Amino acid sequence: MNNKNKLKNGGIARAFSSRNFRLFWYGHFSFIIDVWVNRITVAWLTWELTNSETWLGYMGAASMVPMLFLGPLTVTSS
Repeated sequence: MNNKNKLKNGGIARAFSSRNFRLFWYGHFSFIIDVWVNRITVAWLTWELTNSETWLGYMGAASMVPMLFLGPLTVTSS
């Protein structure tokens, strides 16, 4: 299948041919990378300061607290 057929029939190439989708995708991709860098940095810093697995668990649980409260609100509003 050549590239013209892929663009015509759909697929990722067709999606990326839209400027708006490309802007959305690159923005979302960079945001997700930032989220993971933040999580790793917080875990590393927690470990360096405390050397405690317990505090690593506390920090991981604390990062999920907003979803605990905001998750049910988003489900009920959709």
